[in-house]
Amino acid sequence: MSTIIATLERVREACTLLQASGQTLSLSNVLGITGGSKSTVLKHLKTVRDEMAAEGSVPSGDIVFLQKLADQMLPKLWSAAQSHARHPLERRIQELMAVKAGLEEDNEALQKAEEAASARAEEAERRLEALEAELKSRNAMEEQMRALATMVEALSTKRRGRTGSDRQLVAGILAEAGAPLAREELYRRLEEKGLSNAAAQKARWHAVKAEDANDDDGLVSLKVDRAAGSEGEVAAERRRTEEVAKDTQAAITDRLRSGG
Repeated sequence: MSTIIATLERVREACTLLQASGQTLSLSNVLGITGGSKSTVLKHLKTVRDEMAAEGSVPSGDIVFLQKLADQMLPKLWSAAQSHARHPLERRIQELMAVKAGLEEDNEALQKAEEAASARAEEAERRLEALEAELKSRNAMEEQMRALATMVEALSTKRRGRTGSDRQLVAGILAEAGAPLAREELYRRLEEKGLSNAAAQKARWHAVKAEDANDDDGLVSLKVDRAAGSEGEVAAERRRTEEVAKDTQAAITDRLRSGG
C-alpha cells in the first residue's frame, strides 16, 4: 500500500501541470503525479473540477511550488497563456473538454467495476442455488436409501423367521410321527398347527429344499443326517439372506454415488 498522502493542494498543482502540458485532467494522469490512494485523489480531483467549472479559470497552484519550478515551467506557462489570451473562447472550451474527458474516463472505470461486481454476485448466487439443489437431492436420495435398507432388513428378518419356523415345524411333525408321512397327511397335520393349505405346501417345500426332509413319490420323511443339524441350516440360510441384503444396500449406495 502507498504511503504517499495526496492532499488537495498536491492535486491542484498536478492539475495545473497537466493543463499546462495540454493533457486531460483524468484520475490516472493526476495519480501519476501525486501518488497516494485512488479514492483520496478522486475526491480532491472532483473538488478541483467543481472549482474550475464554477470560476471558469485554471487554479494558479501553490506559489512556492511554482517558484521552485519557474525555470522549467515559466516558458511553457507563458506560451500557453499567450495562446489562451489570443483565443479566450478556445481556452474555455479546452478546459471544459478536459474536465469532460476526465469525467467520462472515471465514469467508464466505475461502470466496469460495478459490472464486474454484479457478475461476481450473480455467479455466487447461481453456485449457491446449485449447491442447495444438490444438497436437497442428496438428502432425498439418502432418505430413500435408508427407507429401502430398512425395508430390505425387515423383509429379510421376516423371511428368515418364517422359513426357519416352517422347516422346524415340518421336522418336528416328522420326528413326532417317527415314520415317513404322505404329503396329504403332512399337510393335514400342518393345518392342525394353524397353517393354511398353501402355507403347509410352502413349509414342505422349504424343508425339502434345505434337505431337512426327503420327498420320494409323495412320501415325506425326516432326513436323519439333517435332523441334528437343522439349526445350523437355519443359520446358513440367515447368512445367505443377510448377504442378499448387503448386496442390495451396496447397489443402492453405488447408484447414489454415480448420480443415478
